[in-house]
Order: sequence, then structure tokens, then C-alpha cells
Amino acid sequence: MGEAALRLERRGGVVRCTLDRPPLNLLEPGLIAALRSTFAALAADPAVRVAIVTGAGRAFTAGMDVRVLRDLDTAGATTLITALHDAIDAVHRAPFPVIAAAPASSWRWPATSALPPPARSSGCRRCASGCRR
Repeated sequence: MGEAALRLERRGGVVRCTLDRPPLNLLEPGLIAALRSTFAALAADPAVRVAIVTGAGRAFTAGMDVRVLRDLDTAGATTLITALHDAIDAVHRAPFPVIAAAPASSWRWPATSALPPPARSSGCRRCASGCRR
């Protein structure tokens, strides 16, 4: 855990934020703090036009690292939940579009994920049922 693994790449007004804790990009306090501070800084930068959040490896994120949770007391849990809320809020309050670019292999969105799920597919060309062929 320890070091936050959020990699940033900028090309003009486009910022790509990569959760870089493969294979599952599990969330832990350092990464949560990095997300919050990164999006707070990006929100203050008028040159940013869009942010793309993605994950390195096979998954966008599989949610919270349960090893962080096992030893939490009430105060620690409150601190973690508050930090997670603040990070999510920073992403949601961004004054530019934020795109969750999940690889196709991670379209089954984990229920514990802290970030909003990617937009659903509008369906394949063969049918309008919303399937993901």
C-alpha cells in the first residue's frame, strides 16, 4: 500500500488519470487522497477541458482494498469513509467532464467501487436491447 499510485498524463486540455495499482487497482488511503488532491488541483486549472480516469492492468478498480478495512476501529472507519466521500465529491464537482474509461473486461461494475460506473453501451448494431456484443 503506502505510495499512492495515480499516474497523470496531459495533452493540451485533456488529462488522463490512471489508477496504477494493477492488477485490480484497489483503493487505499494514499490513492484516495491522491484522487481528491488531484481533482481539486485540476478543478482550479482553467486549461483542463476533460479528464479521463482509467485503470492500469485488467481492471478499472475492484473497489476498496479489504486489507485496509480489517484493522479499522470506529474512528479509523470514520476517517476513511470521510476521505472516500471527499475524493468522490472532488471528482463529481469537477468543472469539466470526467470520463471513466474502463476496459471491456471490467464492465461488470463492482458494488464497492468508489467511482461512478462507465456509461452503458447503447447496444449493438443488430438490436436495440442494450446488449454489449
